[in-house]
Amino acid sequence: MKRSEIKDLYNQSDSALRLLKCMALILPYCNGEQATAEATQKAAAQAAALWNPVKVMCDYMIDDGSIDMTERLQNIKAEVSQIELSVAKMGYSKEQMPLLLNCRAIINQIKDMEAWTANNPQPQQKHTEAPQQPIGGNSGELAGNGNETQPQGKEQPVINKEDLPTIYDDEVNKDREQQVLYNAIQRGWMELKGTTYNWLKNYDHLAFMCGLLYWGDKVIDDRGTKTDSVGEYPKILSKSSHRFKYNQNGSKKSSKDIMELFGGVDVSNYRSQLKELPEEYGSIMRLFPTE
Repeated sequence: MKRSEIKDLYNQSDSALRLLKCMALILPYCNGEQATAEATQKAAAQAAALWNPVKVMCDYMIDDGSIDMTERLQNIKAEVSQIELSVAKMGYSKEQMPLLLNCRAIINQIKDMEAWTANNPQPQQKHTEAPQQPIGGNSGELAGNGNETQPQGKEQPVINKEDLPTIYDDEVNKDREQQVLYNAIQRGWMELKGTTYNWLKNYDHLAFMCGLLYWGDKVIDDRGTKTDSVGEYPKILSKSSHRFKYNQNGSKKSSKDIMELFGGVDVSNYRSQLKELPEEYGSIMRLFPTE
């Protein structure tokens, strides 16, 4: 593939993603069922338009990959995952399902590429079938295999918790950090790639985990609301306001070091965008040792 063709793919995906994000943002503000249905249909069609350059980029990474598009595709996956989550919170109406399915098709396409390009997967491994070509051009619908279940993380080679790369250097914090990272690998949230980690799921969960681990964020009771039927307050995210800085034995580290640890993912930026607890946040909290 020529460099000019790759440049065009980047531009097409960037333009399609920007429009999709704008359309998804206005959905909650549509007045009336008809307006909402029309706006959702347009967003679904835009997701189908985004799927096209993503499919070409993923196929190129599997077949050639001499120019690495991984970072661009990971960014698309993270953005579309956030859109999918936001739309899902609005409900699962018949108008919204095509948009949700199209977002999931894009995510699965990228995850499928990651599975085929990482660690030379063996033929006997279960392969996630890629979604098929969009139906009807601008209809906004994608044909698929009917299985929208998010695939689990790939099986990891045997690793030693004590050998995992970390941010912290002091004994107490490092041991806790390695335990959390080890648990995340074992439960399929991420994988170890050399001296960095590759996050396999929604970046909101990565931001939440790192917020607890490095920034000192907490999950607290929302005492400004009523308790539930068993007398418990709902939980909310309490984020610390300080920047991450760590100085131990002359070694100074910042959020840039966290970004490097997670393969170039700007964790600090994703954390700043995280305004509430992600869905199934308890799964991340269970990565932490009981204190």
